[in-house]
Amino acid sequence: MKTAIISLTKNGGITAVKVKEAIGGDLFNRVPPEPYMTTVLRRPLSVLMPEIFDKYDRFVLIMAVGIAVRVVAPLIKTKDVDPAIVVMDEKGMFAISFLSGHLGGANDLALELERKIQSIAVITTATDVNNTVAFDMVAKKNNCVIPNLSRLAKVSSAVVNGRLIKVASDFPIEGRLPRNIVLADEVKKEESVRITNKLVTAFPGLILVPKNLVLGIGCRRGTPYKKIRKALTKFLHEKGYNEAAIDVITSVDIKADEKGLIELSRNMNVPFYTYDPDQLRRISSKYTASAFVAAVTGTPSVAEAAALIHAKGGFTIVPKTVVDGITFSLAEVPTKIKI
Repeated sequence: MKTAIISLTKNGGITAVKVKEAIGGDLFNRVPPEPYMTTVLRRPLSVLMPEIFDKYDRFVLIMAVGIAVRVVAPLIKTKDVDPAIVVMDEKGMFAISFLSGHLGGANDLALELERKIQSIAVITTATDVNNTVAFDMVAKKNNCVIPNLSRLAKVSSAVVNGRLIKVASDFPIEGRLPRNIVLADEVKKEESVRITNKLVTAFPGLILVPKNLVLGIGCRRGTPYKKIRKALTKFLHEKGYNEAAIDVITSVDIKADEKGLIELSRNMNVPFYTYDPDQLRRISSKYTASAFVAAVTGTPSVAEAAALIHAKGGFTIVPKTVVDGITFSLAEVPTKIKI
């Protein structure tokens, strides 16, 4: 988690150092205190911010809110990619959650500053003020993707205005729900929520996709990325699972340098792990064995065994399936949704 701390005045520089000592981060001080002269900010703020906006996860801007508005406004994209921004006065009295309070973590950052340097956290997000459920925070806490983020505002508005919200979840929910949020077997309205790792089409409400699937892959040496990518898309469509739910790609050790799998991992932005054949053989009673695969790789199963072993107490939900010469399997990590 990279943090940038920016100040524009002498007193602001003193507060910036206090913030750094409390939470860490990189200093950019227009007027730095004596021991921190190397952190001097020589470029205009309007030049600096576009240069570093995408390089940091969190910003503490020690300046007037009006300055922060003007410098940040042209850089804002969407709430799922914007960094957390907290604005502080130069004396460090207030820590205002300014941008990306939930998904980016600005609310948490403001509260952290309150705990560590005794600033007063100022949080204005409606769900927090009304002490109710924020589904973007539910997503963040439970490592979920929101594929239709544009629908979040409608659901959040309904929550804070006390309207009934129905939630259908494929996974157990832990925690106390407000009275206007109820569990249901089926949801159809815009002001409803579906929590699932399956493909969902024509659903008008908000979708949360837990990243709880482990994808196992076995393929011939030199199989090109495009072929793997096309086969995977077909596999997931046929089996009815959402690609966004895939958290890890796995295989056997001899595939650790397989270019097609490495490229798949990079393009999907998920890690790629491999396992020793001995590890995979130890759970041979739990998967479908293949003598041919054993002869080539040293283990009777690659895709199914690798996915299952990485799921750590999970279970196979799609056994080994061959699509265009490439073997896939899915295992699901045990999942509970915490509210």
